[in-house]
Amino acid sequence: MNAYQHPSGRMPFSMPAQSMCACDATAASAIALINKTDVITSVSLFVLVHILIPGSLLLELVVTIILSLLIIGLIGLARHESLVGQNSKVATRNTWGD
Repeated sequence: MNAYQHPSGRMPFSMPAQSMCACDATAASAIALINKTDVITSVSLFVLVHILIPGSLLLELVVTIILSLLIIGLIGLARHESLVGQNSKVATRNTWGD
């Protein structure tokens, strides 16, 4: 009985049995190699560093842009508030009928 007929060992139709066995053998040999050489920590740190550094730089860039826009907006609001009530012309009193 092969894996296609046994209900507990179903395989997807897109992956034939030979390539499934090859994948299992490759994964098993990779795990055995990692266990023998203890390379998993250095590889994990290498991958972690290459993921965290660009991620932190991107986060830093986004925070910097948001803070810059916020500061520019607040400065603009302060400038507009200082202009409220200031006229360049002196208002003269116009009375009708005098």
